[in-house]
Amino acid sequence: MKTVNLEVILSFNPIFSTKTFLNSVISSTKKIRIQNCIYFSEIDFLTVDMKQILFFTAIFFYCLPQINKDKICDPASESFKFELLYRLVRQDNSAYCFFNARNSPDSTGTRTSTGTGSGTTTGLSAFTIGGSLTGITNAGLILSSGTTPDQTLTVSIGATIFQFANSIPSGTAYSISKSTVPAGLNCTVTNGTGIILANISNITIRCTQSLVGTPTFSPTPGHYGTAQNNITITTATVGASIYYTADGSTPTTASTLYNAGLGHIWSIAGRTLKAIAIKSGSTDSEVATAEYSYSPLKSGQALCYDATTSIGCPGIGGDGATQLGISRSYTNNGDSTVTDNATGLLWQRCTQGYSGVGCTGAVSSQSQSLAMAECATLTTANKTWRLPSRLELETLPDYAINGPSINLPTFPGTIFGDFWTSTGSANSVPDAWRVNFTAGDITTGTKVTNNRFRCVSGNNFLSFSKFTDNGDFTVKDNRTGLTWQKCSMGQTNDASCSGTTATSTWVASIAACSALNFANKTWRLPNIKELQSLVDTEIVSTAAINTTIFPSTFPLNYWSSTGYALTTTNGWSINFLTGSAAFTSKGAAYRVRCVSGP
Repeated sequence: MKTVNLEVILSFNPIFSTKTFLNSVISSTKKIRIQNCIYFSEIDFLTVDMKQILFFTAIFFYCLPQINKDKICDPASESFKFELLYRLVRQDNSAYCFFNARNSPDSTGTRTSTGTGSGTTTGLSAFTIGGSLTGITNAGLILSSGTTPDQTLTVSIGATIFQFANSIPSGTAYSISKSTVPAGLNCTVTNGTGIILANISNITIRCTQSLVGTPTFSPTPGHYGTAQNNITITTATVGASIYYTADGSTPTTASTLYNAGLGHIWSIAGRTLKAIAIKSGSTDSEVATAEYSYSPLKSGQALCYDATTSIGCPGIGGDGATQLGISRSYTNNGDSTVTDNATGLLWQRCTQGYSGVGCTGAVSSQSQSLAMAECATLTTANKTWRLPSRLELETLPDYAINGPSINLPTFPGTIFGDFWTSTGSANSVPDAWRVNFTAGDITTGTKVTNNRFRCVSGNNFLSFSKFTDNGDFTVKDNRTGLTWQKCSMGQTNDASCSGTTATSTWVASIAACSALNFANKTWRLPNIKELQSLVDTEIVSTAAINTTIFPSTFPLNYWSSTGYALTTTNGWSINFLTGSAAFTSKGAAYRVRCVSGP
């Protein structure tokens, strides 16, 4: 197909003098492209008559007033003049010729055919478009010339120069663009636009390896006081693989490959997460770092107490007045399992050995080793099961109730007594930790003793708190977000927490922490769940706590603000010699470490 470009250049002779020329051109091309001062229009012509010629005239009347309004008269009177210059171009752009409306040479006196438009086309100047390439390491770069007609060029790997196949007539506009870009590359074009007046060779196309998008953690890293069911990692780079670590080390392709999520925030809080995204042919992403903290669970206590009885809240303060922590909730999955929504852990609904809606039957009572083996053989709900660690099992006691101290509608049939954990005693190899669901006591016992057990599934949480010394004699727990006194109440705030720890009753301890004016924080006596978070059962020493962070911790009982639900004259405390949790008389003189936040 040949194309005729009609260009308005000045004003002179009437349009109708071009009919003979148009008849000869249109009868062979069947299509006319009209280029005016605003736009291109393409009109198909099956025949040529005066009506079609008038259509051309109407288009130019629309354009001419925008070029030079002084040259245009009323079209209806035909008392105006104008001139049309026509250029007939071969489809391959190798040559073209000019015609004007008066069947005479154009204003330059050159490259003009006969007025009928049937003369031989004259070869004219045509030029090449090309330039240099760098960084073509991947296949897939396709360039577009942006000329009329357009040309495309597929660039080979390693190419350093390029040139479009066909020459382009002088005066043609070009605009080099990337139709497609190789995966893993970013490519830029320099000197890519202009008008062809000579061979073009200064176009530069530079490709560099794409930097894979830095991984993004969701939800946003930080502290959370509500459950976050699944921590995810994404990258904006399609096809990239993400590798991560949970111990603060730099991730590589040898690290854990990320799949569908890291799990519930409870299982990863306090850890330093790092992730990198990698894609073949691209530059590895920057390493992303994330840390989450998550408040301890609520103890469950909602009543307020004084030294001897239950009183109206807020009373003297304490656990029932503040009710701090993550709210507990459970989902019965209908397959003999229960999801703890606050931790993400999946539990047996019934104590091992029991079954049915009411959890009845012959309960299993085993030594710790046999309990571990029995959990490992379970196939309930097609899950992998294990005996829970102390950190996992101590999430179930509800300190608002007693006998048993667990949510019975969720875990029916739970009976009084000790339940095994998989956590051994660091200071006594024959012993392991147990949780007593009569009241919520946590103690050690001989591993060969037969105890009941409830198996768990889900992310295995065995790590302990990671602390930051704030340098002002306060310490932040990066797992819970809580801030603690570095030294016990009564000790001197120095590097070794020298001096003698103060002791006080349960009521006096609540008052002492409430009155503490230190480090511009508001302080309180911690509840039992908060105080439990300081226990480190992996330490073999004279205290079940990190004594590098909390030096000179006295290896005996520290008060919590949680009262004992069954006997209101008792309160809960933690023994930091062993790490056990037990209730004792509120009149006892115990040590105090106050807490703030999160």
